[in-house]
Amino acid sequence: MFEFPEVSQNTLRIISQLNKEEKLSLLQRLDPIRYGELNPNDLYRIERALEIALEGGKWHDYATPTGGYLQKNIDEWIPLYIDTPREVLYQRINQRSDWMIKNGLLEETKTVIDNYGEGCFALNSLGYNFAVEIIHGKITLECLKEKFSQSHRNYAKKQITWFKKETFLKPVLWNEALSLLKKIEFQG
Repeated sequence: MFEFPEVSQNTLRIISQLNKEEKLSLLQRLDPIRYGELNPNDLYRIERALEIALEGGKWHDYATPTGGYLQKNIDEWIPLYIDTPREVLYQRINQRSDWMIKNGLLEETKTVIDNYGEGCFALNSLGYNFAVEIIHGKITLECLKEKFSQSHRNYAKKQITWFKKETFLKPVLWNEALSLLKKIEFQG
């Protein structure tokens, strides 16, 4: 989302050789502001901030104050999100979850396990842990359907909370967003 400097292979190698405590200590020394903003367990963001710090910068030299996208070659920028009524959103999530289960979720999960093992990072994706449970006979199909849908509804709720706290974003209904998009003139 932000324009960060290129990260050298040497920097990536250095970071990969550090343990968690060393990464935290180094980030605290190089970029104390970013260090204070991050959860000590969020290794992805800690490593990303370290990449920038080791390349000679600081996170806030590149990130925008609102945490949003950099505006580039845009005369008018309207940051918005589609605010779907909760009951409609949850109904769509339930339908999508059912569709995913009927159209190969279990088969896909079995293929991943067969090819990459149960420790495969992809199986940490939303809901796949429940597919693994049913494959091992720990839950029923009905339980899978409920847990799978519920996990996606919970994730949607977190996203909604995030969107609402970002004051630079404007909530719009689907038809309003579509109307705005139709007004955009693309220049090529």
